[in-house]
Amino acid sequence: MNQGFAGGTLVCAFCTVDTSGCYLTRFVDNGDGTITDNQTKLIWEKKSDVGDIHDKDNTYTWSISESAADGTAYTVFLSGLNGASSGNCFTGKCDWRLPTIGELSGLVNSSEARACPEFCVTADEHRPGRAAEGLQVA
Repeated sequence: MNQGFAGGTLVCAFCTVDTSGCYLTRFVDNGDGTITDNQTKLIWEKKSDVGDIHDKDNTYTWSISESAADGTAYTVFLSGLNGASSGNCFTGKCDWRLPTIGELSGLVNSSEARACPEFCVTADEHRPGRAAEGLQVA
C-alpha cells in the first residue's frame, strides 16, 4: 500500500495538525474497473484478464499512417471506452484519453527495487504495437 499526503497543511503551532488534505492510500480501487490516484486525481482504467477491451494482454497500434493518431489505440481502444459504437461509455465517462509520458512516469516509485511496472514506457512509447492504457481526469 502506498501512502501519501496531498494538499493538506501540517501545522505544529501549539501541537495542532490539520489533516484535511491527508489520505491513507494513494491508489484506490473504485470497484468499477477503475483505479483513482489520490495524488494526481487521475482515474486509470484497471486492466483485467477476461478477454474484453480491458484485457491486459491486448495491444494497440499508435498509428497506421505513421504520421497521425489513427491506429487501433484510437479507433478501437479509446473509441470503445468512449462509447463511439455502443453509446455506452466506460463507467459513464466519455472523455477517456491516453496518458502523457509525464503521467505515466508519475506512477513509477523509484525507491522500489523494481522501478518499472508492467505498464512502464520509455520515450519511444508511441511506436506501433505498444499497449495503451486508458486515463480519465477526475
